[in-house]
Amino acid sequence: MKSLIRIFLFISVIGIVSAQKPTQKPAVYKQPNGFVFVPATPNKPNQTAFYVMKEPVTVAEFRDFINFLYSKSRIVDANKCMSSVAKEMDLKSKYILLANADAISIYAEYLSNKYSTDKFKVLCSAVSAQAWKQMRGPADNQVAKGANPYGIKFQEKLNEFRINEKGKITAFTDINGYTRGGFRLVLTVTPKP
Repeated sequence: MKSLIRIFLFISVIGIVSAQKPTQKPAVYKQPNGFVFVPATPNKPNQTAFYVMKEPVTVAEFRDFINFLYSKSRIVDANKCMSSVAKEMDLKSKYILLANADAISIYAEYLSNKYSTDKFKVLCSAVSAQAWKQMRGPADNQVAKGANPYGIKFQEKLNEFRINEKGKITAFTDINGYTRGGFRLVLTVTPKP
């Protein structure tokens, strides 16, 4: 009788264990090529972690983007982006130089769609003033000696568009009133329900 009870208990335990669903590992977002991770600074509660482009958008990347817009018959957007390119841009330059910020939101939408997956929603945007400070390094906006701690490449002679405290995308304006600059994007990821 005791052996029957033991067998019954053994079979019951096996049935309960096998009926339980295996725990699923949480989905992990794979960092896109060309982006680096910038962690939140532990002693600054208003900071959040994000991904950012390692370097500003290149002429080649911008050309691929324009070709994508044309291939999807988004002629108005493609022309708007092309007219954003600074007329005085050096043709040998590695990085795109914009005269206004019109192309940045269209490029951000393009990358948001490109990097979103069935498990993650990606939102790309211009770099905010807060994120710009955070990108410089963890020591209160002090650039570390040598390489940036996150692998970000800052270009000395290229001013970059970014979002100011009023929420507007702006760039450097020179003494003649010309605004121009390159740009890079911040990427934030949220899991889809």
